[in-house]
Amino acid sequence: DGRTFVHDILQGNWSLSLAQRPFPGNHHGIQVIGTKIYLIGGLDNGSAGRVQIYDTVTNTWTTGASMPWNGGACATALIDGKIYVGGGNLQGSGTAGNFAVYDPALNTWTALGMMPTPVNHAASGTDGQKLYVFGGRQGINVPQAGFDDVQVYDPVSNTWQTSDAGQVAPMPVGRGGTGHAVFYGGEFYVM
Repeated sequence: DGRTFVHDILQGNWSLSLAQRPFPGNHHGIQVIGTKIYLIGGLDNGSAGRVQIYDTVTNTWTTGASMPWNGGACATALIDGKIYVGGGNLQGSGTAGNFAVYDPALNTWTALGMMPTPVNHAASGTDGQKLYVFGGRQGINVPQAGFDDVQVYDPVSNTWQTSDAGQVAPMPVGRGGTGHAVFYGGEFYVM
């Protein structure tokens, strides 16, 4: 379904008459920069690896430069105006370990190597400085047991720390299919 819905929190109602996105799909990553919403990757209907940009002011969709891999269910985070993207499902063929950064101002991607542990359907978020990837799973797009791994990327030093290497604590329980991790009050919430 390519429809775009908006919920007005103050009025408590939904608007259903917004522009339809070019590649409906599912399992998109999402980030917001200013008045634009960036859908990163996806699965199905031509959305794999696509960047779809919704302008909330003009109610229009455009596309940006495609990701370096045809993924969906990727880990994403916005840090210093750039969108970091890792892993995900490759459309119909398993898990990607790719890692790259998208510069919306230049509409360009820069490959940053590979994730230490390739995952899809991981929770991801940022404290404003680093990308955190919590759990996830591997294989094709079917529900399965998640990992307890935590992977932390520092864009300044271009390095990873992982729970596998004992550099950060693992999650108390493995999880996959969790969506975004929320950073609030100096803590991450993974649900």
